[in-house]
Amino acid sequence: MRTCMQADAHLAHHMHPLSTPQRFPALKTGRLPTKHSTHRCRNGAEASRGAAQICAASKASSVSQRGNGSNCIGKSSCISGTDRCLWTRRHLRQSYGGSRGSERGSKCMAGTGSTAGTQSQAGASKGAPKGTSIGLSAADREFISWASDAKVKLKKLSVATFEGVRGMAAAEEVKEGDILVSLPRDSALLSFPGQKCPFPDWISSEFWNAKTWSVRLALALLHEKSLGKQSRVWGYVDQLPSDFGTPLHWSQQQLAALGYPHVEAEVEQQRAQWAALHSELLEANPSCGVSPDQLTWALECVWSRSFSGPYSGGTIRQKALILASLVALGTGLYFFNGVSLENLLNAGISAIVFNIVYDLLLSSKLKWHALCPVIDSMNHSSLSKSEVAYDYWLDSFSVEANDPVPTGKQVMITYGRQGNDRLLQYYGFTERDNPNDGYVLRSLGTAIEDILGQPLAAARKAALDAAGVAGVLEKATMTRGGPEPSVVAAVRGALAARDPASAEDCQRPGPNAEELLVYQVLSKALQFEQDRFTHVPGANAKTAGSAASSIRAFRTEKQAVLTAAVAAVKQKITALNAGTA
Repeated sequence: MRTCMQADAHLAHHMHPLSTPQRFPALKTGRLPTKHSTHRCRNGAEASRGAAQICAASKASSVSQRGNGSNCIGKSSCISGTDRCLWTRRHLRQSYGGSRGSERGSKCMAGTGSTAGTQSQAGASKGAPKGTSIGLSAADREFISWASDAKVKLKKLSVATFEGVRGMAAAEEVKEGDILVSLPRDSALLSFPGQKCPFPDWISSEFWNAKTWSVRLALALLHEKSLGKQSRVWGYVDQLPSDFGTPLHWSQQQLAALGYPHVEAEVEQQRAQWAALHSELLEANPSCGVSPDQLTWALECVWSRSFSGPYSGGTIRQKALILASLVALGTGLYFFNGVSLENLLNAGISAIVFNIVYDLLLSSKLKWHALCPVIDSMNHSSLSKSEVAYDYWLDSFSVEANDPVPTGKQVMITYGRQGNDRLLQYYGFTERDNPNDGYVLRSLGTAIEDILGQPLAAARKAALDAAGVAGVLEKATMTRGGPEPSVVAAVRGALAARDPASAEDCQRPGPNAEELLVYQVLSKALQFEQDRFTHVPGANAKTAGSAASSIRAFRTEKQAVLTAAVAAVKQKITALNAGTA
């Protein structure tokens, strides 16, 4: 059974440039954190060490096994390519479309602080540039040593840079179905339903139980960091980026240079929420010793690098222990209590079936989240079909290639459907020609009132709120194909001859004249926004500093989405006028 995981931040993994080692004062959990060491790419971007480095080191030290064309850590054999499927396919597995994260992208434009550039496309099969190989530092070798002990397995990967951004290249031709990385569950950091506080002497169980998965995972990461090399994931924690350069750390002037109120508002909300969270943490755990910077660092790691997917309950090893206990109990009943073999077999089969069915039902309702060392070093492309998955039977996370990749081209995964708003806010980069991108208009309701020359009546606003569409007018998403259906529905409700009684009333198109008015109002609102956005001064080196390239890349993509949305609405108006809509 294998389940797909989604990147969280939804979520992970951009190489954040200009990162420097971060040294935290010791948390009050036992030991001082170990010293950080980073490797930088040629443009200053931090080289987040990952699976490919392990692979490269294996080759260099002649430790890898080549009989099956693979490069493995230590002496363990690689996992052969097995058919990786979703729930709807013939194998019972979970697929985790894979946070945070993260990552770096196909045709990625300007990771924070770097120069804008085009990275290789998903699968890197259409003229994408080959990567430049990277040597290994002492810190890299430490990470490799840890990964070897953690039984990470790799195949056909090597570390490389792509226009200054570190990623994974195909050391040899990657075929669809190849398992590229396999990571034991015990070597990941997890947050799952019903998880008890693992360090109640540091964080109170009451605080732990009241918080969301992201807070729990951030606290777990901080705890592991405080343990230094005593941590089971010390090699992973030691090489995490120390700063992210995301808009969270920008000045108000830099945020304003985006000219995009939606991200400005989201970042302000993020700052307020995380500051409040730190206050709550200290109030509930006054001796925990966590500073605001430490908590922010851990939360950024979690939101930019974690993956999520359906939770399947216990591991196969736990199920095996249950089965062994059942066998032992059954043997005793058979020999000492005279219970018939037929009854024992029926009871045993029922217990096994119950456990499997229970896991299947559980995984359809609950989610768990994971920080996956090595895997989270792979860059993101919305066009990639390769995902992160959890294999129930092997009790491990893995990446299976669903795209063929020629030798030397970048191997990428998808972090899930992520627009550039979230990619910039949590990962620090913008993906060029992102098919999932949109443009969010704040206060479309106010724009409609300006166009009509009068405010919407209080009764109409109440009706829209009752119909569940009032909020859409405050955050209206436009795509390259025009406004989302929910936006059209909300505008219909605002302009309809009678108050809508339900959301369904808004979904149904009215007479041609009413529908034409809806799109004419949308067209004017979009044109107003396009004019405003175009005349924002934007970024320059003097006002935006290191964020200038990221701001320019983001604005370029938003301008493209907005222009396409305007054209789509005009096309709809033409069709309505011609009676062909």
